[in-house]
Amino acid sequence: MTEPYILAIDNGTQSVRALLFDARGNLVDKARVEIEPYFSPRPGWAEQRPELYWEKLCEACQLLWSRTSVPREAIVALGLTTQRATMVNVDAQGVALRPAIVWLDQRRTEGQRSDRPHLHRSFLLRPGGHRRLPAPSSARTAPQSRHCRRGVGAPPGP
Repeated sequence: MTEPYILAIDNGTQSVRALLFDARGNLVDKARVEIEPYFSPRPGWAEQRPELYWEKLCEACQLLWSRTSVPREAIVALGLTTQRATMVNVDAQGVALRPAIVWLDQRRTEGQRSDRPHLHRSFLLRPGGHRRLPAPSSARTAPQSRHCRRGVGAPPGP
């Protein structure tokens, strides 16, 4: 019987990495594929082609399989990490409706409200001590999903 391995996928802002670990947590092999930078159709916007994430994930895995002697059948678990709060609006079939809104995006939506109105913004910190944005990306962008139609971007924001 083949030793069990874990495949970890790390989808970051600049690259996608496919990493193989043995059952003891040792890194056995890895592959990294760069991602083209996000684009900004308007000031403060940060968007990406949603299909790019899948394409680059496939490239990273194919590169890993071409380098390693570990058989694919030995993979017993998968771990996945992604960019914080990057959002892809999809239809009922899972097809992207618009470009992905990357976590660096700074647009705001109508009707935005604080999730803790009794606290002043300067006191709100994210885990790790980072100052929190006035609203997390998902709160800024989630209301836009009601405005999305295939081929049409979200409404302009301030």
